[in-house]
Amino acid sequence: MKELLKLTNISYEVMDVNIFENIHASVQQGEIIGIIGKNGAGKSTLLQLINNDLEPVRGQIQWLQQDLKVFMVEQEVVSHPSEDKTPSEVKLLDKMHVPGHEFQQLSGGEKLKARLAKGLSKDADLLLLDEPTNHLDEDSIE
Repeated sequence: MKELLKLTNISYEVMDVNIFENIHASVQQGEIIGIIGKNGAGKSTLLQLINNDLEPVRGQIQWLQQDLKVFMVEQEVVSHPSEDKTPSEVKLLDKMHVPGHEFQQLSGGEKLKARLAKGLSKDADLLLLDEPTNHLDEDSIE
């Protein structure tokens, strides 16, 4: 397995409050990694750092493979692009029973399924899922 990225001594703070500090980790190709912690522990923040949405206060994220395609399925969004769906995304939406309504008209679970279908249909080298089972019932999680 190839190592994709390495986090070295990553720290992040908001308004002088440490969210986390001295995080060390690496991600190998093919790994499935879960980040577990209390609410407010910085799980989403860590994903945003890896997605380059935020910059660490200290430490570095070292990308060990060039031109990696990274896609993040965020926890909650106000809008979601519904045009330019790939055939695989359309197939996933149908399989997950997501109606073809406007995004704002979908239930919380349907919105999450729409975002998951978009992410899973991408040919991403690294897929970041923030709270991927929020709003899903047991059948949907299966």
